[in-house]
Amino acid sequence: MAIDKVILGKDCVYPADPELTGLNNNVIVLGGSGSGKTQSIVVPHLLETFNSSLVVSLSKRRIAEEFTPVFEERGYKVLLLDFSDPDRSNVGWDPLDFVHDEEDITFLAEALIKSDAKKSHSTADPYWDQAAVTLLSSLIALVQTQPDPSFSDVMDKVDSLLINADDDLTTTTLDDCFNELEKKNPKCFAVNAWRTFRMLPIRTSLCVYSDMNVNLATLFTKRIRRLLQKKPAINFERIAAERTVLFTIMSPVNPGLNRLINVCFSQLLKQLFELAESEPNGRLPVPVHLIFDDFATAGGGQIMKFPELISSFREPGISCTLIMQSESQLEYLYKAGAHVILENADSLLYLGGMDLDTARNAGLRADLPMEEMLWMPIGQEYVFRRGQKPIRTLRYDTPGDPRYQAIHSAWEQRAARQPTRIARWEAAPSDTAHDPGVQMRTEAAQSPSKVAAETLRQDESASPEQLLERTEKLVKAYAEAGQVEQEAEMLEDLAFYSLMIHGESDEKTLDAVQRIAWQLATLGAYRRAEHVASRLFPLRVRVNGRDNPKTLKVLAISAVIYEHLAERRKANNTMGKLAALGKKTMPELVKITAEECERIREERRK
Repeated sequence: MAIDKVILGKDCVYPADPELTGLNNNVIVLGGSGSGKTQSIVVPHLLETFNSSLVVSLSKRRIAEEFTPVFEERGYKVLLLDFSDPDRSNVGWDPLDFVHDEEDITFLAEALIKSDAKKSHSTADPYWDQAAVTLLSSLIALVQTQPDPSFSDVMDKVDSLLINADDDLTTTTLDDCFNELEKKNPKCFAVNAWRTFRMLPIRTSLCVYSDMNVNLATLFTKRIRRLLQKKPAINFERIAAERTVLFTIMSPVNPGLNRLINVCFSQLLKQLFELAESEPNGRLPVPVHLIFDDFATAGGGQIMKFPELISSFREPGISCTLIMQSESQLEYLYKAGAHVILENADSLLYLGGMDLDTARNAGLRADLPMEEMLWMPIGQEYVFRRGQKPIRTLRYDTPGDPRYQAIHSAWEQRAARQPTRIARWEAAPSDTAHDPGVQMRTEAAQSPSKVAAETLRQDESASPEQLLERTEKLVKAYAEAGQVEQEAEMLEDLAFYSLMIHGESDEKTLDAVQRIAWQLATLGAYRRAEHVASRLFPLRVRVNGRDNPKTLKVLAISAVIYEHLAERRKANNTMGKLAALGKKTMPELVKITAEECERIREERRK
């Protein structure tokens, strides 16, 4: 039977069995951009894995496509979680599947709220993050009391949460839900966490609510929400119970998605350790090796408690290969924890680069001056193994490996048979019965503006700024094409991208979002308009004050929207707020809004 091996370079091939080597299988790879880290380290590891399970984080989908048939032939179960394009995934991921108690709830909420790497360098009071964790924990715990809960339900609660900013005490649209729960179980975790949030002063609660919303909005886009609902959902314990390869695809341009992947990995590691603890020998049934490409990408954020966890990897049968450009990246993300991570890898590979600190430390390990490391020719590397002298060698020649040549050639042949993305739009009419999207794409080809819209929609792996620009073009294209539903969808996206990029305190952005809310209402997209207006109102209160004309106009828009949605109670409550705040400053607006609401009711009666 083939044994697993670790290939670190030319003539540097080692057994991946700690019992044989006396070393752990943790490997840190340091090399500047373009130094061949993925090709010379990740691919050889895939070639030499036959017995362990793998979790492989990649920005290059091609590698997953190349090796899927290979591992299937080896008897592996191959899973794909594509955060960049969720529709390509063969499994979904629901964070709530791994929440079983109060500790899990807090762990998940903290992982989501604190996933942004910038938070560890912020001078802001950590109180705000902790308060946001408490608020999110209360919503997760509330959903957990429902039958068959999912994280999509949590996001629905987040979307429906609206704070009534004109009250002295914090009151919200979810108070009734928590009041019902309190009657059944007054001391439960959800009620206690919610009560903590409700006790906050109104301005504080608005800031906490905004902090939570900003974090979740950048993580759970509409595409990611599709991944939450995809079936079957992944079971992390199965990775350690049978030979499995999990490929996760991250976006090279959208750091928000990479942050979410690290939340997923945080849950994965927690589940693996808990499974190992439940085994009689304290070890996983199948060893698991984690390969993190671009592990220390600054936009990716932290894996929760990773420095503490890597110190204990060996006993349960976990190991990792961490690939990054420099030690500086690692220190930026993990601060003091970076040294703990470095100390717990018995193998370190230096492929060169221009980072001075990394070159200096590599020189210290090799007992050479820093310039020797900086001037090292491209293609050469240093291999450092605990208990051995450093080895200067060449990178592993992956393209020259006959096994990889066969794998890559087979992939090229498969790829050549696949239609291009443009060709898929022009699928034959007979295919429409199997793919509901084909007919829409075929119709889009009949109009230049529709073609432009579909082209932009297909290419969403972009930075937030690029998404904003493209969404603006989509709005215009759909408007010209007369596709009202699609225009409304893009308008809603435009509102939230604008807030995310320009900030929730920028008054010009708030003005633009307010115009979008009204535009959505005029298009008849009342539910989308309600989502935008409900997000806008607390921001207006915070920036402009309760009785400012702009804030009052948001209330007027909201009242009209609720009437169109036939949500009479919400319409009356909103009109009551508008009348109380605007009866002196803008009585005409109050009157016009009341008349418009009455007209809508009259039409509905007919």
